[in-house]
Amino acid sequence: MRKLPKDRPLDPLSLDILRAVNSSAHALNVPVMLVGATARDIMLTFLHDIPARRATEDMDFALAVPNWEAFENVARALTDDPRFTMDKSMAHRILFRYSDTLPSRSVDVVPYGAGVGGEVFRWPKNDDIEMNVAGYEDAARAAELVGLASDLDFHVVTLPGLTLLKYFAWVDRRTTTHKDAFDLALILRQYGDAGNHERLFGEAIDLLGAVEFDLDRASPRLLGRDVAGLCSGASHERLASLLADFRLMDALALDMVRAGGTDSTDAGQALIGEFRAGFHWRLTGSVATPG
Repeated sequence: MRKLPKDRPLDPLSLDILRAVNSSAHALNVPVMLVGATARDIMLTFLHDIPARRATEDMDFALAVPNWEAFENVARALTDDPRFTMDKSMAHRILFRYSDTLPSRSVDVVPYGAGVGGEVFRWPKNDDIEMNVAGYEDAARAAELVGLASDLDFHVVTLPGLTLLKYFAWVDRRTTTHKDAFDLALILRQYGDAGNHERLFGEAIDLLGAVEFDLDRASPRLLGRDVAGLCSGASHERLASLLADFRLMDALALDMVRAGGTDSTDAGQALIGEFRAGFHWRLTGSVATPG
């Protein structure tokens, strides 16, 4: 199990939220995984000293629940702590208030699994709210237990798992936010530096050799292969369909520029193309042509 370096600890408020969510979920035997920007920062910035440049104060958690009652029990256990209150405007959001002098922090707690109605479901008592949790079960199977403090180990989504979720999230909310495009560009560019250089010169030497030992190209290609490796059949088919839609991927490349994740659409298209090549490499065992 990896642990955060002592010189790069999480802030005390984040740790308080993580401890509370961990305690409430585990007391009710509900598996919980940290997702979103905090997970991204742990896997890039805290473990590998790679700056993210997109700050966030929110925290996102995914709960594997057998039914809605289990989710409500976790939410109720959290709000038994007076620092947590339900956000009446958003069914999956809980507000954390550490003190009267500090602003509240948003804590999004999203259920997933067959018990809540599958990959796309509507919220009980408020069917205006539709949620898409495609890929969550695949990401959870690959989640990594990380030592976040001396008294806290937490399952954190891996970079391949987060990439899978980000592709699906970008399609869902690309008209309202560019943050998913930024995160995708960042992970695609930095995956090699995030502890994967030894793999590229070892088990993945075939990928590196196929791009003439260009690490900038090999990084997203390796990520594509790793994402394919964690996908179930449904997730693989869904993501393959997105990657095959070149007009949609051109829109993603443009969003990467708008978000500040790349300098040009050509750069974004190149990242996506290499990722696509790696994603299909696992199936073909041969070089796929990026595009």
